[in-house]
Amino acid sequence: MKDNKESIKDAGNSCYHPMRFGEALESRGWLILLSVFSFYVSSAIGWLTYNATTGPSMRYFNITADQLLFFTDVNMYICLLLSFVGCWLAYKYFKVSLIVCTFVNGLAAWIRYLGGSNYMIALLCQILIGLAAIPLFGFAILVPDRWFPTKERFAVNSLSVFANYVGWTLGGLIPCFIVEDDETKIPQNTKVQAILLTIPFILAVTFGKERPNVPPSYSALVKQIDNKSFWKQLKTLLKTRRFIGSSLCFGIVLGLSNSIPTTNGIFMDPLQLSYLNQGLITAGYVVTGLISGLIGTFWIEKKGLKNIDFILKILLSISFFSLIALGVVFVYVENPNMLLILICNCVLGIGLIGFMPFGCSSIIESNFPIQEAVSTNVMSSLANILSIMASHLSVTSFVGKGGYLVLAGFMLPAWIYSMFFHKTEFKKQEADEKHQDIDKEVENSKLYGLNSSEKN
Repeated sequence: MKDNKESIKDAGNSCYHPMRFGEALESRGWLILLSVFSFYVSSAIGWLTYNATTGPSMRYFNITADQLLFFTDVNMYICLLLSFVGCWLAYKYFKVSLIVCTFVNGLAAWIRYLGGSNYMIALLCQILIGLAAIPLFGFAILVPDRWFPTKERFAVNSLSVFANYVGWTLGGLIPCFIVEDDETKIPQNTKVQAILLTIPFILAVTFGKERPNVPPSYSALVKQIDNKSFWKQLKTLLKTRRFIGSSLCFGIVLGLSNSIPTTNGIFMDPLQLSYLNQGLITAGYVVTGLISGLIGTFWIEKKGLKNIDFILKILLSISFFSLIALGVVFVYVENPNMLLILICNCVLGIGLIGFMPFGCSSIIESNFPIQEAVSTNVMSSLANILSIMASHLSVTSFVGKGGYLVLAGFMLPAWIYSMFFHKTEFKKQEADEKHQDIDKEVENSKLYGLNSSEKN
């Protein structure tokens, strides 16, 4: 009888560990999140280095506004052309690609500093920063699912994707504080940035790891044992009309959110606002979005993920009507003051920036068991295309002061689709919930078996 009891215990233990996902979690997950978060922040800082202070940068390099705009566009072109390769790298070689990309990012920042006012060297370094960033979106989406349990996944996803906007804030403010309107201080700014862009490499080398020893959830296990290739999964998605519609809708919103800082800078320049004030307006746009996104995240954590479509409709409505309001301000107000522009940008940020984690989660949930890096990348690619289109169209001469109304026109089909047609399918959430029920049954049967054996 003793042998029989031991065999039951062994059987119970053998099924207990693999079925109890979420136990034996590695604290390293938070350190890996910190590495990816810092990389996202530093990449955005590097991308916005010269565009935050347009006048001093043009004088420093002796270039035109179009050449300066190319500093911004080159990053988007690279991400557009190579984003699928980047997401494949994140999915297939997470640790190696994280270390290599953070190294290239930091190296480009130091070369840029040493290159001084040589425009071609600076442009080459912006290209390297763009190349290093191609797996970034894949990293940000992959980490929450691969390293964190179901109950923490949405909050971690929010933190992960919001890192880009934290980088926007710092990338807009740091040059304004250091350079102001004095181009001779640009080397000082690029040196500070080189130090900041080196930190993610140190973190990646110290804490990088491919995946945890035990999957944190049932859905993570499904992804881990999935043998379908990245490109086959992408082909499957591109045959799904609902996926195409949602990706196009959310890609429009993400593309518009990326174009706002550039559009803001060009429209505010004739108003003779100081660069510090312009930086504060961009910071207001981003910070209010971060706050609204975090509040929405806490609300979702309390009320449940299945309320996500309700939040999306609210945020996209705020975005759409805020763009119209900004358009009216610039068209009908002769010299809008800083406070009015700041208020409009803050409200716009609530919608556009706050939307990001909810849009990503909606697509990820609806397309399980497709890998996150695959399902969200179509949205990211569309965003790059639309951001370039929106940025250039909104500031062309024939549009005049109606640039924000043009952006509202871009937004209209996305708002209509989200309000009346989009619906999230919570396949991933339901898979984890069903597995939790099985988990409880196994645990109860194990206890029942042990109690019965002890009675015998």
